[in-house]
Amino acid sequence: RHSHREMVIKARVVVVAAYPYDPGGAHRLVCLMADLLGDGWRVGAVLPDHGASVDLLRERGVDAAVVLASAALLGYGGTTVRGRALRGLLALPGYWWRMTRHLRANADIVVANDLRGLILGGVPARLARRRLVWWVHAWPPEWQRLGRPFSRLASEVVASSAPLLAMSVHGGQVVAPPVEPAEPASTTPASPPEVACIARLHPQKGLDVLIEASALLRDRGVEHRLVIVGGTAGDDVREQLHALIATHSLAGQVELRGHVSDVSSVFRAATVYVQGSRSAEGFGMAVLEAMAHGVP
Repeated sequence: RHSHREMVIKARVVVVAAYPYDPGGAHRLVCLMADLLGDGWRVGAVLPDHGASVDLLRERGVDAAVVLASAALLGYGGTTVRGRALRGLLALPGYWWRMTRHLRANADIVVANDLRGLILGGVPARLARRRLVWWVHAWPPEWQRLGRPFSRLASEVVASSAPLLAMSVHGGQVVAPPVEPAEPASTTPASPPEVACIARLHPQKGLDVLIEASALLRDRGVEHRLVIVGGTAGDDVREQLHALIATHSLAGQVELRGHVSDVSSVFRAATVYVQGSRSAEGFGMAVLEAMAHGVP
């Protein structure tokens, strides 16, 4: 029995969010989860280290816990190769044991975010005898061989697009990421016109191409500003982009703004939105959000 003031908890959902340093669209979906599920569902997250993603989730009211992983397990994507890959493999059993204890105490349903989330949280979810949902937003080419065997761990698979779902050995559901309702962008043209891009500072996103394009526009007499919004897992890419900006003398024209919590403000100020990704996006939430704001 429960008093009328006491909320009945239907289930505790814990999302294994394996990217602690650079918040992206997947983290914002976690923030929307509680609203999507409705009353009675308690949504939390667990990450392998402290970082900007943890801060974002907590700012948005998500109970974000940290189960610390060794440095060998914290490298993103293509950086986990050779010696680091071997050290990461040796570190996994210890991390799985710690994660199993956390999930057993805090979760009824485990949602593994992307392939890294499945690798870090899939085995612990099964050991803790918790229902496991694999939520696929992206598919890094360098990890594809691991994906299909690990997908067998999941009870259900939810993918942001049909090509992503094809990576699962037992199918699942395609559920396009939701986009929050948006106010139309300002009808007052910015002066100079503002080109916006929201993306992690990662080579995959083609931000160097956008900076080169900005230099070409300037040389052709097209006045504009380029604003790039997004965080990074490390300083290397940021330094490379700053060096490219300096090489083309674009300091007053190109801005690397870093992570911004209120992305709507970026869209409202933009004259046009550009996504320069070199490889296929799993879905591309920022493009859809630009469209929702009425930005070309």
